[in-house]
Amino acid sequence: MQRHEGRLEIAANQNLWSTGANRSVQNFLSLIVVAILGVLAAIAPVAAQAPPATIQSPSGGVVHALVVGIDKFAFPKLPTLAGAVADARDLADTLKRAGVVDLTVLLDDRATRANITGEIERLIRDARPGDLVIVSMASHGSQEKTAVSFSEPDGLDEVVILGGFMPEGEAARERIIDDEIFLWLERFSKRGIGVLFLADICSGGGLTKAPGPGEKQPAVRGVSRVYAPKDETYGTYFIPDESILPPKAVTPAMATGAIADLDGLTFVAGAEAGTLVTEVEIAGEARGLASFAIARSFEGLADANRDGVVTHRELLRYIRTEVQRMSAFEQRPVTEPRGRNVLEKPVFRFSSASAPPVTAPTAKNKAPSSVAVSLQAGFARPRLAPVQLRFAQEQGTLKDPGGAILARGIARDEIDRAASAYEARRLFEALANSAKERELPVELRADPMRPGSLRLKAPTGATYVSVIAISALGKVQLVFPNPRQDQLVQDEDFELQLAQQGNLTGAETIVVLASHNRPHRLNNALKPLAGTLKPIDTFNAVFEAIDHRTRIGVALLNP
Repeated sequence: MQRHEGRLEIAANQNLWSTGANRSVQNFLSLIVVAILGVLAAIAPVAAQAPPATIQSPSGGVVHALVVGIDKFAFPKLPTLAGAVADARDLADTLKRAGVVDLTVLLDDRATRANITGEIERLIRDARPGDLVIVSMASHGSQEKTAVSFSEPDGLDEVVILGGFMPEGEAARERIIDDEIFLWLERFSKRGIGVLFLADICSGGGLTKAPGPGEKQPAVRGVSRVYAPKDETYGTYFIPDESILPPKAVTPAMATGAIADLDGLTFVAGAEAGTLVTEVEIAGEARGLASFAIARSFEGLADANRDGVVTHRELLRYIRTEVQRMSAFEQRPVTEPRGRNVLEKPVFRFSSASAPPVTAPTAKNKAPSSVAVSLQAGFARPRLAPVQLRFAQEQGTLKDPGGAILARGIARDEIDRAASAYEARRLFEALANSAKERELPVELRADPMRPGSLRLKAPTGATYVSVIAISALGKVQLVFPNPRQDQLVQDEDFELQLAQQGNLTGAETIVVLASHNRPHRLNNALKPLAGTLKPIDTFNAVFEAIDHRTRIGVALLNP
């Protein structure tokens, strides 16, 4: 593989495909594209295969894990899932490769209330202060009216439905209430044990529209409790005995809803209350997006600045970005904590001996731009680790290391363009994540009033705003400002209707820049790049032109 003047050339197995020769690939359905996506301006060596990274707690303590996945349910009116077990196996395999030894996996009929609560009690007892406990649950979720009114602001309990659940008798105990989970988390926190808790389920509100038996629709991880026998239909359940679960023990913290105040807690829910967690197909199997993203984070993809430490900000931003991108912004995960005082704290780290590698230039080919520090910006240029991209010839799809589609329906001679666009996206993301004062949150939502259009919103304040779009195949567009618009935004929030801005079809990466002074140098550098296929040159221009007060935000669209 070679890089020349910002252009990326990709060399695969010479028996399969090469950019410099006319080689037949008709007998191959797919090929592996090995792309070294670094920031070298000259020839970059291909990095040797690195050993799996070993994860540790922030203080270097032991990582423990409990992974639960349930596809099959005893109650016939609860739909079967297709991807919860696959999520659990993927996460468990990833954690094993990352060196986690104390790992318990409970699937389907082994994921009973007794087994889960017993394992939690063991972890509370055996884990030491400074350790990290990872708990993941993928199953059906629901909401039920709470028996203690002041313990829930909305009067509803979130519930995890277990595989052995039946509405009557002792089997009705096979569910776990959110207040129980809170008590577990509180006990971990009091012992100084960090917790990363993932609930890849629906909250259950409004989820009575489950597909009927045999219908070919995406599985939704949510069911609903009803309170009259006549209302029980497919996807719902009626519990006649309200005393099945033991009385609640409500703590003062629970009554005030202070889950975000628990020290050492990182909490991820698959979707906002009352919204859907829909399984999607990734690499040929049904998956939950939050579970998929969190597994990739343990492979190093959430470590934006490649320092071997994953902070709350890096992890939660990575999960939110990937879930929203892969769901076409239909699913918005909930993450805690959100306060600035804790976002920079680490969640986990990679051991120094096996941290994800960064390709360094050789002495002979070392280019100034590969180690440059912008005199205007006052920060170092991002350096990215090698990644592998997979190209499926039959479908014409290019996928990132996590299996997410970067471009679809492309030809072989367009692979390097799509890979360059992906490299530019990673560079912009790393630059935005390099310092908390530089990061600009960007929200991108479907506009319900204008079908097919998107609404971009960012808290830029009174600044000069620039918006750049880079398509899945690397076409660069300057979206804002246009000749009829003033670059100075007077309002606290900058909003843009993307559908009104022209040819954004296929654009995947949206970059928002907020400058305190009119960015003449940036404007002049970007003008000749508009309409070109030079995404890396565009990043170079931005990096060299911005100053230390420029804030940067990145949002993603599906290609």
